[in-house]
Order: sequence, then C-alpha cells, then structure tokens
Amino acid sequence: METPAWMSKLTYQTVKTNGIDLHFVEQGTGPTVLLLHGFPEIWYGWRYQIPPLVERGYHVAATDLRGNGKSKGPSDIGLYTILHVVGDMIGLLDDLKEERVFVVGHDWGALIAWELSLKNLK
Repeated sequence: METPAWMSKLTYQTVKTNGIDLHFVEQGTGPTVLLLHGFPEIWYGWRYQIPPLVERGYHVAATDLRGNGKSKGPSDIGLYTILHVVGDMIGLLDDLKEERVFVVGHDWGALIAWELSLKNLK
C-alpha cells in the first residue's frame, strides 16, 4: 500500500515534557489546532482531519498521549491522571511557543481538551 502524499509532509517530533518523551506530528502554518486522540488510539486516528485543516490554513499538531504510540509513559498508573496528561499538553504548547490554540478531542482526548481549556495558560 502506498503512503499518502500528505503523510510525507508531516514533521515527526518528540518533546521532553512533564517527565516524559511526548511524540507528536505537525504540519501546516497558521493558527494551531491541537488534536487529542481517544483510547486506545494514537495521532493516526486524525489522519482524515489533518489534510483538510492544513489546506484551510491551520498548523496542526496531533499527539500520541502519554503511554500511547511513540510517547513514553511511566509504569506507575497513578501518573496517568487528567492533571498529568493536561500537564503534558501544557508542556507541548510551551515547546511550540503557543499561547492560544484550538483544541479538539475525541473520547479520552475530549476530557483532556475540556480540562486544558479551563486552564489559564498565561
């Protein structure tokens, strides 16, 4: 099976944040849209949404949440709370130097998106 052309334009990144290595992909320029997957998925679950968002002028960042895909996760299950995962996203946004983003979440990612949206990041 041939790799879609848009996937070759993705940038694959890892950032150290909140005590873990967090993997994410990004593409595009403009306002940032942060995509948060559900359980038990990875960033690839957003493969149908990334190209249209990029085509419409957005910078898209889609993560592998802690312990999923290529993101590392601690062995202690007590370190997977909503606050830990939100902390991961705040660290990612700090690394991207983003003060404002559009956050989209699915399933478990929706809970993270809601909680992240309640935080005052300034």
